[in-house]
Amino acid sequence: MSPAAGPLLVWLHCADTASQSPHTGLTRPSAAVRSAADLGRLLSIGAEEFSESAAARYRVIVGHGRRNGRGGSPRRSRAPPSGGTAPESAGDHDMPIFEVLGPVRVRRDDGSTLTPTGLQSQLLGLLLANPGRLLTHDRLADAMWGCPADPRMVHRLQTHVHRLRSAVGDLPLAADPGGYRLQITAEQTDAGRFESLVSAAADVAAQQPAQAAALAREALNLWRGRPFHGLETEETAAASVRLQHLRVTAWEELYAAELTCGHHALVADELPPVVDQHPLRERLRELLMMSHAAAGRQADALAVFHEARSVLRRELGVEPGPGLQDLQARILSGAALDHDRLPPAAALEALSRQRAGVHGACAAVEVPAQLPARPRGFIGRDAEQSELWTWLDDDHRPASLFTLIGGAGVGKTALALHWAHEIAHRFPDGHLAVDLRGYGPEDPVPAEQALAGFLRALGTDVEHVPDGLDERAAAFRSQTAERRLLILLDNARDVSQVRPLLPGGSGSLVIVTSRTALTGLVLQEGAHQIALSTMGDDDSRRLLGQLLGPAPSADQLETLADRCAHLPLALRVAAERVRGIGSEDLPTVLEDLEDLQDRLDVLDLHATGDQASSMRAVFSWSYLGLEPTPAWLFRCFGVAPAHELSLQGLSALAGLELRIVRQGVEGLRRAHLVESCGPHRYRLHDLLRSYAIELTEDHEGDTVREACLDRLSRHYLRGVAAALEILMPEEMTIPEARDLLDADTVRPFSRKTDAAEWLEQELPHLLVTAEHCADGGQPRFAVVLSKLLRRHLDRSPYLHSAHRLHTAAFLAGRRLEDLAAQGHSLRMLGRVALLRVQLEESRELLERSVDCHLRAGEEREAAVTRGLLGGAHAYRGDIRGALREHRSSVDTLRALDDPAVCFSLANWGLAHHLLGEADEARRLLHEAVDISRQRGSPYGESVALLNLTLTYASTGEHEAALDLARRTLRLATRLGRRARACQALVSAGEALHGVGRRKVGHRLVRLALTEAEIWGSGTSSPPPTWRSAA
Repeated sequence: MSPAAGPLLVWLHCADTASQSPHTGLTRPSAAVRSAADLGRLLSIGAEEFSESAAARYRVIVGHGRRNGRGGSPRRSRAPPSGGTAPESAGDHDMPIFEVLGPVRVRRDDGSTLTPTGLQSQLLGLLLANPGRLLTHDRLADAMWGCPADPRMVHRLQTHVHRLRSAVGDLPLAADPGGYRLQITAEQTDAGRFESLVSAAADVAAQQPAQAAALAREALNLWRGRPFHGLETEETAAASVRLQHLRVTAWEELYAAELTCGHHALVADELPPVVDQHPLRERLRELLMMSHAAAGRQADALAVFHEARSVLRRELGVEPGPGLQDLQARILSGAALDHDRLPPAAALEALSRQRAGVHGACAAVEVPAQLPARPRGFIGRDAEQSELWTWLDDDHRPASLFTLIGGAGVGKTALALHWAHEIAHRFPDGHLAVDLRGYGPEDPVPAEQALAGFLRALGTDVEHVPDGLDERAAAFRSQTAERRLLILLDNARDVSQVRPLLPGGSGSLVIVTSRTALTGLVLQEGAHQIALSTMGDDDSRRLLGQLLGPAPSADQLETLADRCAHLPLALRVAAERVRGIGSEDLPTVLEDLEDLQDRLDVLDLHATGDQASSMRAVFSWSYLGLEPTPAWLFRCFGVAPAHELSLQGLSALAGLELRIVRQGVEGLRRAHLVESCGPHRYRLHDLLRSYAIELTEDHEGDTVREACLDRLSRHYLRGVAAALEILMPEEMTIPEARDLLDADTVRPFSRKTDAAEWLEQELPHLLVTAEHCADGGQPRFAVVLSKLLRRHLDRSPYLHSAHRLHTAAFLAGRRLEDLAAQGHSLRMLGRVALLRVQLEESRELLERSVDCHLRAGEEREAAVTRGLLGGAHAYRGDIRGALREHRSSVDTLRALDDPAVCFSLANWGLAHHLLGEADEARRLLHEAVDISRQRGSPYGESVALLNLTLTYASTGEHEAALDLARRTLRLATRLGRRARACQALVSAGEALHGVGRRKVGHRLVRLALTEAEIWGSGTSSPPPTWRSAA
């Protein structure tokens, strides 16, 4: 027997197991070969024909079978030196076998197995993935705990190493300075034996296909599952990918050898499940086609080709390679088929690359350049670019990953591309880019497909692209670990689509754009995030100026920008309307954009075939990705008359609990379909609101919309009543206010400042809602709101708001055919006109109010209005007419014993004062003060006191006037009546001037003027100087 044959005999004897692997279904051959003759009969050649290099390969396998009749641990192979015999050893030193082709486990010398769990399993897996290499403490701590190896972590690591040593027993683990090294050879792992068997199969395949098949089956039967199963570290994942790729090579060796042996039916039966597991592996499909064709089933062979082409087009966007296409042509032409296979040298080269950890057949290092073209005419985003440059130049940034997030059309991709081209020169190893289609008319790109494209761009042959997401991600990390790449992931759907596409190492930079927040990348990967909103006014005008040229005026550009909500995409579409498609003139486009509900029709270039040029389409891609609750809340914004809603208001509108609404709004915020405009307040920009209105009209009937509006109006009215209960308790005498709040109603405000702030914040939205309801399905809302806010708006800063509200209330009353409601709103409109010194208009409105109340049978309301009408006459200089109206008002209210008589008395007394009848004026005014106190009306008392101050000042009784002015100031300050407080300050200043304290008097008058200026600005709380003066 030749020296080369000895090891083969030992291996064939040890392989006498005739067992079947549960994972491959492949039976290893039983062979009890005892002589060179047996070996020669099996191989059909003499043992001397084996080369020394082939024998050397088999020696690795020698110790892996049974020993002394027991399964389990291998024995080290000791080949005898050339020309002699092996020396006797003092005794074999048996070592455990480490198995990674499945869950990591250890097979001890006595045949028992140990399966480590938890961190010990992870530690052992890391060591086995790097046999013979030093793993530093930092590297192990980062893989196991995700943190650097500080002294505490090193101690924990040492504890786990000790436990692993104790569990395994004879663990060849060396504690080198700064880390650990697992000192094992290939023969001590099932993975090493597997690689040696596959190499051996490749060596003999050309001459002995039967033996190659036997060796390949022996290798495949070692598998128990996915390598390093249950371990999720990058290092074990990379090792797993390498081994799985080599497993596919083993299958190719096996079935090529079986075909050469003429076992066509066996290949056609066994190969399809393997093809299903690895659909992109073209060599497997070639073998399956050949097995069908060789058996005379040409139709089945061609079906395999068509399926391969479909899969390759769908997954990788490529056509089948030359091998498959040539085989198809030969089958179609009826040409004879041979069983060509990879030449042995090529097979060994592929295997050596696998052992070196190179995933895929890379003929040369590729330098991809996939960035799309730089966007033309990019303008603005200076602050964001400055932030990006600062971040890029920060050597201590936590990660080389940043995300640009924002709503549809805000220009995320444009900014990402512009900046990517600015920094591209810093990344010499290339630039990768992919549109992940997270939001668009097509389905999102699976991460597996994107990875396949990246791997091919980096030089991986199509047939060597691994199967499965984890395997491709690991291969991608391995190929990028030592490179400096710029990677653009545009239009991402969510974190799960992005995370597998992140490269290995720290030299690359990743830019991600998305409409969703991608919070997970910030929290776990340390991504730097920039949220884009709409463009600023100046940038919008600059962009339009660039697109439209110098012809439009500044006002036209500003109007166009406003009506496009300052969205870059909308601005470009509008500009294209003017200068391109249809060539419409700018005034026409501006007019078409004026109606909110028509804007999306104008900003739609869908007819060009580009859905990305339709604002309606780009909004729909975000909306269609919403869960049901956020989608319903988005449509509710289309029901709300106002642009802005509080969280509580949205809860009422939607008819959902506040907790559910809060979660739903968060979903809208993540999708950038709503923007925050204050604490717990949200709004849509005009174009999104137009889209929400369209959706509401399409999805919800009139009944649903009216129910929403009813809930919102009741929420607003309860809020107003609750605020007035604190700010103006006297207003709770209004029946509507009492009806809104009962003992069981939860009061939303505990402090005056909270109530005043809420009223100030909600007033614009209350007005818009009142105007909408007056013309819609809830006209009673405008009527009730007008009554509730009559005093709150009876001040100079709110006169415009008061006019809007009371006008809406009048229109609502007319729709309801409610004379009483019309009379009240006309009275308040007359009051507004009087304060604006529109005297003739005021008189006309007040007379109409009296007429409405009398026709409605409301004597009391008519009397109240007559008192105000008397004031209008007095302002016009018709004092006698004023006395007539005041007397009529007082007589009616006294007869009704109505507390409102105090106001008519105060105005009547003022009229007598203007006639110079001081005694009668004082009598009426003192009566007004007394009634106000008796009836608990501080507002009425403040009016009477202020008028009384004037009567004493006019007769030179300055001390009494000063005392009355101080009392008025205190009351006005407490009530928040700014105008009256200023008037009291003036009266006090004049009284001080009258008693000789001129400087102090002048100072108070100047203070009154200053505070009147502040008051006119609409500030919400009484200035502190009032309190100090009081």
